[in-house]
Amino acid sequence: TGLSKIVVDLSDPGNLYDFGGLAFNPVDALLYGTSDSVAGSVGQGLYSIDPDTGVVTGIASYPAGETDIDGLAYGAGSLWLVTDQGGNFYEYDLSGGTYTAFPSAFTTNEIFSGAAFIPIPEPTSAAVLALTSLAALRRRR
Repeated sequence: TGLSKIVVDLSDPGNLYDFGGLAFNPVDALLYGTSDSVAGSVGQGLYSIDPDTGVVTGIASYPAGETDIDGLAYGAGSLWLVTDQGGNFYEYDLSGGTYTAFPSAFTTNEIFSGAAFIPIPEPTSAAVLALTSLAALRRRR
């Protein structure tokens, strides 16, 4: 319909948060945010935001050495964090509470990044899908 509405108002008079990245997790119905502010309960890090109550909860500090993470996406049970400089991107496993680093593709700094999660089937699943499709086509003939 093109209509929008404010779901939660995060009035922040104490400047506790500086949310650069936001992602929604349909499994637990929470928003998640990356905050670059040092003032929140976990400092610079990940926070959950309850859209019904506006309660903000610290989840984890950023990985060591990281101070500026802008992009955030949810997918496959994890949060995916995208920095805005060369170095690493990160996966945060929500069930295990751990980070996994993987190399950033960026070669410059301060690019104000975003993130999106697109599931890509692993090769075995793709092969099964292809074989199933071929079988379905043979049956039609």
